[in-house]
Amino acid sequence: ACAHQQDTLVVTEAVGPAPLFAAAAPPQGFLRVYTPTVEYDDDQALYDRHRNFSILTPGGETLQYVVNADDRWDQTPARVSLPAGSYKIKSRTLHGRVATVPVVVEEGRTTDVYLDGSFAGPAQANASGGLPSVSAGPGDFVTLPDGEIIGWSVTASSQP
Repeated sequence: ACAHQQDTLVVTEAVGPAPLFAAAAPPQGFLRVYTPTVEYDDDQALYDRHRNFSILTPGGETLQYVVNADDRWDQTPARVSLPAGSYKIKSRTLHGRVATVPVVVEEGRTTDVYLDGSFAGPAQANASGGLPSVSAGPGDFVTLPDGEIIGWSVTASSQP
């Protein structure tokens, strides 16, 4: 039998929401994790669905297991409603490793984490209905140890 060594990645900097402003803040925030996709066959069609992931407390205890779709045919990641606060997520990355990433959820805002390699930075922030122009520097992003950007840093997301 083949032995498969699985690397675990630990990210130390927290990912926060993109530097956008919400018009009206609901009492909770949201988390959306773009996990790598897997092919799903329901005997009628093939779908690429995002992998499931876990939300952990800051201490590492499992808080919620997230089926990363809103329904069985959904190909977009689920948007999870959470009280504002600090959490960790645990999921596979694009390259098959398991990453534990600290995240901050703020009232009325969505924190997006991109573990599927799809982060597009300011272009995504502007397309989400944010500021007319968002400029960003290297310190505004959180990366995996290999340098892949997985989201906005908490400090960048809190600046006007």
